[in-house]
Amino acid sequence: QSQSLSLFDKPEGLHQLFLIVADGRINEGDAMKSLIHDALAQGSGLMIVFIILDTSKNSLLEVQTVDFVNGSPVLKKYMDSFPFPYYILLREIQSLPRTLADLIRQWVEVTLQQ
Repeated sequence: QSQSLSLFDKPEGLHQLFLIVADGRINEGDAMKSLIHDALAQGSGLMIVFIILDTSKNSLLEVQTVDFVNGSPVLKKYMDSFPFPYYILLREIQSLPRTLADLIRQWVEVTLQQ
């Protein structure tokens, strides 16, 4: 029996890869962080990857947000508080198939090592 089939032999070996493909602009940052933390709880076997379809014209890398600390506004980069721990910033949509293939290959490798 091949090693790849052994992932499905027992329930604790099941792992899931959850992909989100979107522009990455999330208004519910703190609430989303809490949901993601719960979903990724120890032993869940779930890996969430956010694929951000970005553009150089309106890149998320350039976006800033405002937080209020002790009543004073503080600017910070949007991506510094992005709620997903695993993400890919993709600027060229043509590379999406190759990126997905690489992501799945890496996920399978990590899953097999566990």
